[in-house]
Amino acid sequence: MRRQILKFANACVLPFGLKLQTQRVRLHERMEDALHHLIHKGCHPTTCIDVGAAHGTLPFYEAFPKSKHLLIEPLAEYESEIKLIMRKYECYYEQAAAGSAPGILKINVKERITGSSVFCEQPGVNQGTLREVRMVTLDQICEDRKLPGPYLVKIDVEGAEMEVVKGAEKIIGETLAFILELTFVARLVNAPEAGEVIRFMAARGFVLYDIFDLRTRDDGTLFQADAIFVPRDSYLRV
Repeated sequence: MRRQILKFANACVLPFGLKLQTQRVRLHERMEDALHHLIHKGCHPTTCIDVGAAHGTLPFYEAFPKSKHLLIEPLAEYESEIKLIMRKYECYYEQAAAGSAPGILKINVKERITGSSVFCEQPGVNQGTLREVRMVTLDQICEDRKLPGPYLVKIDVEGAEMEVVKGAEKIIGETLAFILELTFVARLVNAPEAGEVIRFMAARGFVLYDIFDLRTRDDGTLFQADAIFVPRDSYLRV
């Protein structure tokens, strides 16, 4: 029916050199797009937390240049890059893993270091070198460093995102949004898939708000994406 109406309307305006088109809403393809949308909706965090900072999440820092930035990364190999980021933004760096409780965490450090994880690969795949790192909670770090809310938290820790959220019980009430990596077909043994993460966040009052950076395997199967979760009653949903 809509196509017929559009066709009729175009027949009417064509003599005037005009053409009507339906408006298409574009998905947020990149983190930059999703963050700019949050800003447009009035999201202004005082503290941004980047868990699993690795080489740095530049779109995150550039979108909120006036915010305080807490970078948490357990692997010392990234330290030189993180220190360069700290020269440009108001950053706090914690060389540690984030988790559900303070302690020691064992990570499988891969040759391709960005794939390092607490979870093991499927049988037959090189597991990497096991390394012990210090583990902290987001609650502990924010309290120790006196980092105020509201917070915006990005977590990319190769399957252990839920454990990080468990360690944020105190700050979760002041968190505007969580940005989490979702995996649709897990390649790591016992790593949670997207449905489990969505249910986990829903139990804590957070719902799926946006999704971006969809990634597929070589065969075209949807593999991973980044997702934004906001409180169920968030003003961002109005």
